[in-house]
Amino acid sequence: ELSKQVEQVKLQVSKDTPVFSTIKEAVIPINRTSPKRTQLVIIFGFIGFVISIGFILTKDILFDVFKEVKSK
Repeated sequence: ELSKQVEQVKLQVSKDTPVFSTIKEAVIPINRTSPKRTQLVIIFGFIGFVISIGFILTKDILFDVFKEVKSK
């Protein structure tokens, strides 16, 4: 009889405990911290500028190499 009562109490405890519990309330931020749009625009603008200058300077050399490879 005692073991039946223990099992019933265990079942009751498992029924009473919630499956999900809220650990911390969600808070909507007021100020955005990242990514910083102006910083990203400046960095990627600079990278694009460097790549385009590099392409302009090496364009003729690259096309000559490709023509030489195709002719073989």
